[in-house]
Amino acid sequence: ASDAVRAKTGRSLPGPWDHVMYVVEGCYDDNCSWAAYAGVNSWFSVYLNKHYDDVTVQVHEIGHNLNLAHSGEGTETYKDYTCNMGAPYFNDEKGMLCYNAAKIYQIE
Repeated sequence: ASDAVRAKTGRSLPGPWDHVMYVVEGCYDDNCSWAAYAGVNSWFSVYLNKHYDDVTVQVHEIGHNLNLAHSGEGTETYKDYTCNMGAPYFNDEKGMLCYNAAKIYQIE
């Protein structure tokens, strides 16, 4: 995708932007169990078609860009319900979470 942007615009990404969102129409394999993914401590995030406008998904993926890992408990990856990094809701109707104190401390 970055090569396509460079070919069409002459710009290399991320260019002047801190974060770049890619939106893909669908999965390229049979495993479509994800809404989005992002580079950890990076500038890009990739959203599966309709999830690009879900604010909670954006906050979760930008968290990865800011070097945040998932917030789990024990062997559970998503178990910390005090933080968007532990319980990402994939639409605005289920509630919007921010980062908890530990994650905010990590960012600063």
